[in-house]
Amino acid sequence: MTDTPQESQDQFRDLGFGSVVASKSSMRLLNRDGSFNTARKGLGLKFSLSLYNELLTMSWPAFVLLVAVAYYAANVLFALAYIACGPGAIQGPPIADAPNA
Repeated sequence: MTDTPQESQDQFRDLGFGSVVASKSSMRLLNRDGSFNTARKGLGLKFSLSLYNELLTMSWPAFVLLVAVAYYAANVLFALAYIACGPGAIQGPPIADAPNA
């Protein structure tokens, strides 16, 4: 069975939402720039603050800056711990002289 040109053209225009969803709504599901025309409503604070989603949606310069700040903060934390404990804290016990064989 071959598709008519109209059916073939409609097949490429389907966004995967199905004809039922498209026919029930008078608004577009996608904006002209390709972004979705939807809004989340009723999400609690726990679900609306998603670190994973924030990391995915932030710009590359902001992500690189966030990684650099986290790296620097971790280094400062360990430097302060080293200063608080002193340089003797990371030295091992004295090594006993091995007998000469």
